[in-house]
Amino acid sequence: MQKLVPLHARDSRSTAIQYAWNGKTRTVVKLQPKDSHTNVHAQDFLSGIQSSFFPSPEQVTPDYWEYIKWRGWHRLFSSMSSIFSTQSLLLAVGVGAKNTLPAAAGINWVLKDGLGRLGRLTVATKFGESFDADLKRFRFASSFIYAGALLIENLTPYVPQYFLPMAAIANVGKSVGLTTYISTQPAFYKSFAKAENISDISAKSQAQQMAIDTLGLALAVSLNLMVKQNARISRMLPLIMFPVLIPGDLYSIYQELRSVHLRTLNKERAELLASAYVEGQRVLTPEAVSKMERFVMPSVTSSGATPLEIRGLDGRVLSEEDARRFEKECRGSSKSRGRRYFLSATRTRRKGQYTASFRADCTSKDVLQVVLTMAYLRKEGEGLESAERLACRQVGAFVTGLKECGWQCDPFTLSKTERMFYNVL
Repeated sequence: MQKLVPLHARDSRSTAIQYAWNGKTRTVVKLQPKDSHTNVHAQDFLSGIQSSFFPSPEQVTPDYWEYIKWRGWHRLFSSMSSIFSTQSLLLAVGVGAKNTLPAAAGINWVLKDGLGRLGRLTVATKFGESFDADLKRFRFASSFIYAGALLIENLTPYVPQYFLPMAAIANVGKSVGLTTYISTQPAFYKSFAKAENISDISAKSQAQQMAIDTLGLALAVSLNLMVKQNARISRMLPLIMFPVLIPGDLYSIYQELRSVHLRTLNKERAELLASAYVEGQRVLTPEAVSKMERFVMPSVTSSGATPLEIRGLDGRVLSEEDARRFEKECRGSSKSRGRRYFLSATRTRRKGQYTASFRADCTSKDVLQVVLTMAYLRKEGEGLESAERLACRQVGAFVTGLKECGWQCDPFTLSKTERMFYNVL
């Protein structure tokens, strides 16, 4: 009797194929379903499900799997919350009541949607340029706005005479949350992609979302059916479920964002990296920084004793000393000698604060040099010039270490306010 040693492989569609090594004839034999102890059709079915909802593990970073776990919980809570809030709106507008006026109800519904679109447009035009500089903070802050909007919608049945203003305000809040969510997701997908597969990750995300939203719909409908015999509980069900669903949703979003290891540099991540480098000549990994960065409370450096602010020159040159220093740095403005930034203590705001402004031809290395200067200033407690000399000597090694740890140094993400560069005439 021939002894077969099983081997396994997958084709380009991730379909499981089984082979066996025939030791007697020294050949590889393709196994048919009847030769295998496992159900090949079942394996093909599971592989098809996996390839439909998840990208190939080799093409995404490890933090992707933790992210989609918490994103799944978020979508489940969010889907159920949205269904209950819509139910409340329908009750408030009078849908289902015997004396309802369909035309008036329809007009109110259209008006509240129109006002919501104006809110979405405002967010997209006013804050879109700043999203990249602080993705997690904008995303998490907007989730609180969205939760507040759902609460307003859940309260509308109790004051139906104020349906239009309450529903319009709630729709603006929901539009803010939705716009922020849509605007920030591509950056998260980009951080997961190990190949040029951002579109694949996005498509799989949509498939996951539809499946989980359907589950949320089924659960919400089931709860409504369970209490439909009790009109009072049925009416109050959205408010009863609100303190259960919303905390779960917010916690899931928090863990979802915490699991993302962004590899781009913004002011907060760069300052955390610079501080660790100055303290121990080590460069933190993206995983380590993601555990340290804050997106609920202000960053550690911004709330510390010597914060750094990045903005334009307006209001910066306030004294003769500032004017002389700025003129001196501008005189050495050739790319070989002059600095591409102006850094000085702020005299009009918080004591101990420093403000940096950058020339239009600045590079990411210039921004990192300023951040490193501030790290030395906080550690050494010496003057600005001494800290600048130390930073100038170390910035090259610092940038090299960042790249070796997988950080994307260029471009350095700055907000709209931080990108108010100046030119040297």
